[in-house]
Amino acid sequence: MPSDIHHFRVAQTNQPTNQPNRLMYTETIELTNGYTARIANDTDAQNPFSDWDCEPPIAVLNWQRYHAKLENYEGDELDLSTLLDLIPVDKWTSRTGKREIMAALPFPMNELKEEIRDTGNFQDAIMDMAGNLIPDGWSEWIDYFDAMKAVAAVAGIPCHLTQSNGNSQGDSALLFVAATPAWAQKVGAPTETLKGQCEGACKLWADWAWGNVYGVQAIIDPDGEELDDGSCWGFYGDNHGESGLLDHCAGYVNYELRQKARAITPPDTDETVTLQDQESIADSAVLAILEILETNDELFELYHAFRNALHKRIQKMHPDTKFGNF
Repeated sequence: MPSDIHHFRVAQTNQPTNQPNRLMYTETIELTNGYTARIANDTDAQNPFSDWDCEPPIAVLNWQRYHAKLENYEGDELDLSTLLDLIPVDKWTSRTGKREIMAALPFPMNELKEEIRDTGNFQDAIMDMAGNLIPDGWSEWIDYFDAMKAVAAVAGIPCHLTQSNGNSQGDSALLFVAATPAWAQKVGAPTETLKGQCEGACKLWADWAWGNVYGVQAIIDPDGEELDDGSCWGFYGDNHGESGLLDHCAGYVNYELRQKARAITPPDTDETVTLQDQESIADSAVLAILEILETNDELFELYHAFRNALHKRIQKMHPDTKFGNF
C-alpha cells in the first residue's frame, strides 16, 4: 500500500521519548512606541498530550538505539487493535466490508486463512493477529502506521499520518493522530474540523518535541527598564504572530501606555504650576473619578445630585461660570 512516510533507516539516537530536544535561542523584537521584547526558548514547556486534556489521541514512534516504543503519553490508547474496534459491525459481516478490512492490513493471506480456521471467526482472527503484531525495524513500523491510517479510513475516522524531523541528525518520529468518536464527543469538535485538528495536533507535537516553544523573558520600555510582570511562557510554534506571542506583547504595551496616560502627576519642574497645568490635572482627576463612579449606580446617582446642587450655587455667585466634565 502507498505510504506518506519515507522508507529510510534513521541514524541511531539515544533520545528518550519523553524528553524533547531543546535548542538554546534568544532574540529581541521591536514593539510599538520604542518598547522591545526579549524572546527565548521555553525549556520547561508542557507536553500537550499528557499535561492537557483537549488534544486528540496520538501514536508516536521515536526511533531509538536498538528498540522502538509506541507512545501514547498516558492518553487514549491508539494502535491497530483499538482502531479495528471502531469499525462498524456491518463491515465485519458483509463481503465488501471484509475485503476493505483485509486490504487495510499487512497480513499475508495464507496466514489469515489459517488463523480464521483456528478461531472459526473472521473478526476474532483479525483481532488476534493485530494484537500479536510486533514490528521489527523502521520499515515494518512504517507499514504498521500505514495500516493504522488505512483501518481508520475503513472505520470512517478522520486522521493524519506524518513523519516529523527535528533539528539534529537522527531526530525523527512517526506521528499518527485520529479523531476518535469518543474524543470528538468529549471536546465537542465539529465534524468538518476533525481532519484539520488532527493535522494541527501533529504540528503541535513537533513544536513541543523539537524545541519550538517560546516565551517572553521580558518587555523593556524605551528607557531600557524591564517592566514588571511582562514575562509569559508557553507559545507553541516559531511563528510568533500565529502563536499569540506578539498579541501578548502588544496587549501588555498597550496596558502600560494606558496606565501612563491615566497617571495623575504634576509637571516635573521647579517652576510654579500654571493655570493650564492645574486645569489639565483637574480634568484627569475628574475622569478618573467618573470611571470609579460608573461601576456603582448608587454612588453615581449621589454624585449627580451633588454636582447639580453645586453648579446651581456657583452660578448664583458667578453667573458667567462655564462647567466642564465636572
